[in-house]
Order: sequence, then C-alpha cells, then structure tokens
Amino acid sequence: MNINFIHIAAILIFFTGSFKVAAQKDTVFTKISTEYGTLEQQEIETEADRLFGTHVPAKWVIKFARNINGFQNQNFDTPYDIGIEYKIRPGISVGVNYSLDKINYDFSHLINVEQRWYYQMSNRIAEGKSAANLTGRYIGLNQSVNYRHYSLPENKKGEASYGFKVRYGIQNRLKKYGFFDFSAGLGIDYAPKYNSNTASKVLTFDQTFRIGLGIFDNNKEANFSGNYCSVLRCFDEDKQMWKINGLGGVRLSQANSVYGKNTSASITPNIAFEQKLGNKPFSVEVSTNLSLLAERYNINYEFPVRYTKKTKGLSNLANLEFRWYYNQKRRIAKGKGGNNLSGPFIAVNADYRYDLRHTNTYKKTETLHQGSSNLLWGYQLRIYKHGYAQLRLGGGVNQILYYHVNTVANPRKFNIITDIKVGYTF
Repeated sequence: MNINFIHIAAILIFFTGSFKVAAQKDTVFTKISTEYGTLEQQEIETEADRLFGTHVPAKWVIKFARNINGFQNQNFDTPYDIGIEYKIRPGISVGVNYSLDKINYDFSHLINVEQRWYYQMSNRIAEGKSAANLTGRYIGLNQSVNYRHYSLPENKKGEASYGFKVRYGIQNRLKKYGFFDFSAGLGIDYAPKYNSNTASKVLTFDQTFRIGLGIFDNNKEANFSGNYCSVLRCFDEDKQMWKINGLGGVRLSQANSVYGKNTSASITPNIAFEQKLGNKPFSVEVSTNLSLLAERYNINYEFPVRYTKKTKGLSNLANLEFRWYYNQKRRIAKGKGGNNLSGPFIAVNADYRYDLRHTNTYKKTETLHQGSSNLLWGYQLRIYKHGYAQLRLGGGVNQILYYHVNTVANPRKFNIITDIKVGYTF
C-alpha cells in the first residue's frame, strides 16, 4: 500500500510525541518502516462482458456457421461453412473456411483464407478491458478460390474463380458455444478463360453476417453467468419499433471481359414497423423491401458490333404479419422479462411481391406479381439501445399470380423459410 507525505508526517508526529513522553520514564527505541506495494488496476466485469466473453482468453476457435448476405426468405440451401481461426499475435489471426453450395445440379466448393488485424485488441488488453481473444473490430484480407463442379459429362473438369477482398467487421463470442461475425467487403473476383467463356474481372461490394457454433479453447475457464438484461433490455416497456435491416442493403458490381464491361448497382432498404396491441402479448408488423437496380452493359464484339445495353429494375415486397409472443405472461410472472417486443413468437403472414424490369435494347418491360402466406416461429431480441436481431423459421404456400410471358396463374408451391435479420431500431 502506498503511503503519501501527509500520512508519513502524521505517523512521525505521533511517534515523536510518544517518544518524548516515554523518554521521561525510560529509554524507548522506535523503528519506523514503510512498506511499498503496487495498486492493481481493478477490472469491472459487466453483463455484456460475460455475454460476449470479453475477459475470457482464446487462442483458437473452430467454427460451424451459416452465411447470410441477403434480407428475405433465406432457404435451407444457403451455404454453411466450417473453419478454424488461430491467433498468432495479440491482435493478429489467420483463418481458413470451407463451404459447399449446390446450384441446380452443379456443386460449388469455396475455400477462404483470411488474415485479420483486431486493431483495438492491444490497447484493450493494456487497459484491462479485454483478454487476448478473438473478439472485437477487425480489418481483414480475404483470399478465396471457388471451384464449380459441373454435373454434365462433358464438363466434368469444372472451372475455378479467384477473389481478393478487404473486409471490415466485428466478431463476438456468444456465451460458451456461439459466435457471430458481421462484415462488409470490397474486392475483386477473377475468372480465367474456360472453354467458350472469356476471362472476367468483377469488382464487388457486399455485406455478410455469419452466425453459428464456436468451439473455443479455455472453455473451462469461461464464466457466462448472468441474465444479460443490461444488453438485451429485458424489462423495457417497448410498445412499438421501427426496424432497418443491416444485411444486403447495398450491392455494387463491375465486371470486365473481352466482350465488354458490365456495371450494376442495387439499393435494397428493408424497413419494418411493429406495433404492440395494447397490453396483450400480440403485435402486428408491416414491412417493405424496396429494391432499385441499375445495370449497364457495354458490349464490344468485333467491329462494328458495339452497343450498350441498359437495364432498370424495381422490386417491392410488402408484408403483413401478426405475432403472438406466447410465453410473455409467464416470463413477466417469473421476473424474466417485461411487456415488450422481445422473445419467442408464433406468426402468420402474407406478402405480395411486384417486380418490374425494363431493357432498352429490346424496348420491353417484364413484370411479375407473386403472393405467399406462411406460418412461422421466431425469436426477436433488442440489443443495447438501437440494435435488434430476429430469426424466423417456417413455411407456407407461394404462388405466381401474373408473369408477362404467361398470363395464366401458375400452380402453388410449398415454400420453406429461414430468415435472419440484424440491424437498427428506434
């Protein structure tokens, strides 16, 4: 324990007085010693630290995750991947991921290698805010190889494409065996010449959300106790929510080949409004997915065949959904939640999709009208003040009502839905 000057002076005065009084009677020898110590920095662990394992060290993690890069009705054939990430320095890691995707009758094998710099990690460790682990904001360099194996006999050899991207994102552990990774990336995909196809280069920008299981080292040392209500706002009385999905909002692409240059851009804001019905565990949600698409294709065949193809697209998916938060009263009675819009729910919904696409080359307009109804189970969480996450699973009936090449209504088809949204709320 450190002793300052005032304390030392007080001790000297006390012992000096004691010495004078004792000196009148006898000789007293007094020894004054000061013991110096160190003041250790106190680490205050919050519920957020326990939820995300901020103070739990981790040198490696094995991941089994699902990639989400869209905003609506992701089916079960969306690719999953398995990978490993290993920390080589306090703020540096390397990782490898593999995923298998089926496209019609063909198979696609994707291998990603990524080097990450968790640029805040060293400072957070020095300040006692984090252990040396694999969580936090990062900048990554991603290299990929995508090998597509064709099912037709004459194309058994398949073909490969290559990519390089710079990604900015955040990765967090979720309790003991979970993790999520949210990032945006800008880069180039390159496909060499194959058979009659020509080589191409594609400049892309995308957003990706990965969530799944994570097997970390030091599992036995982890402490994830707590109810996490400071993070998840369990007891807030939310009556309504505006929600903006953060996945798939902006897409940019530019491809170059000997045949020309193809540039496309799309903006797809997904906005929803949910209103609680009185004090009952019921709510109604309306949402819209308005997508604007613009493509420009400069085609350069051998002279004099040169022209520009322009395509403009408009798409809107309107959705009406009724929800029942079926265990909300029980959670309130047990003191585990409030009268809000969080927790598990059962929902029925109906949506209507309208697509319009116009091409200047043939001066034609394509239209599509489509409707569906679904029965869903879901779970919604508030995260801090302006974040939310939502999972929906279920299925229903989908039907094309009108298509420009076929005015006769198409037969109904069964629809399987797995829908994940992560975004902002206010």
